[in-house]
Amino acid sequence: SRQVALSLPQIQPQPSHRNQASVLPTGQRSNLSISPYPQLPCTDASTTVSVSSSSSSRHDEIENAENSIECIMNDPNLSLEDKKQLKRAANRRSAQLSRKRKKQFIEELKDENDDLRRKEQILRSIPDLIVVFDSSGKLSFVSHSVTNSLNFTPSELENTSFWDRLCDESVRLLKAAFMDALAARVKGMHTAPLGTSLWELRLLGKE
Repeated sequence: SRQVALSLPQIQPQPSHRNQASVLPTGQRSNLSISPYPQLPCTDASTTVSVSSSSSSRHDEIENAENSIECIMNDPNLSLEDKKQLKRAANRRSAQLSRKRKKQFIEELKDENDDLRRKEQILRSIPDLIVVFDSSGKLSFVSHSVTNSLNFTPSELENTSFWDRLCDESVRLLKAAFMDALAARVKGMHTAPLGTSLWELRLLGKE
């Protein structure tokens, strides 16, 4: 199923601004204006390139060493004794490469975990409400700001229907935009903008 990430502006006590809405008591409806182009967190491009380049360099070094050992062992001009000595050397080298692979794997996992932690910290600090849902409306991600805006915790809303948190008119508006975006999606692309205008959605808080 297709998924969409939606960024809902932070609820503010000045409803006169188009991209803001006032906080209403629990159980009442809240008007929100949303942009079809949510600003999702990004990582530092230079950091990403550096990590990727370093990982590729280590992989090439290991692969080149293995190819060199294989070429020597297949050399018909070497005597049996030479091949035995080379095989012992190859076994030692294989052990070294194995340790190097393990170290490389651990370093890559650490880099990925660090990147995930940075993204999580960014999502936690963003005051706007960010949700990810598929074409059926099932929520797969809800940012922590939902606690302030709708009095729900993220775990209470994840794997539930986003349509249940919208008034009927907002559901129709969002579904229509969703289907239009899918129809206009360029072949080979995994994303498509949800229109070009500013919408107002009415979200329902906890009753």
